Amino acid sequence: GLGFLVLWLANVPELFLIPFMAAGIVFGLSLLPVSAIWKCQAGAPRMIMGTYTVGLIALGLFTFTAGAFMPEQQFGNLASMFGVGVFISQFVATGLAGIQVRVRPK
Repeated sequence: GLGFLVLWLANVPELFLIPFMAAGIVFGLSLLPVSAIWKCQAGAPRMIMGTYTVGLIALGLFTFTAGAFMPEQQFGNLASMFGVGVFISQFVATGLAGIQVRVRPK
């Protein structure tokens, strides 16, 4: 996001800025799921939330970088999936944060 601001202030052509805007959108919206990873207990809940977050970021980067080369309807569907995934991540994180991990005695 900061790189996009610097390039925008430097009047860089708009076509060059599209990847920076996409990265800013994806990583900005991914802050909620990333921060939720650390609210989960170590073990399976944290791994599940981490996997969910990595998948969400991958979907977002694919959507906004490949979006220029796909039909508008398909781009809209993928962008909607990313947005819904970010929204649902709050509920996934709340559910996983409530799970107590048991440690088996040796």
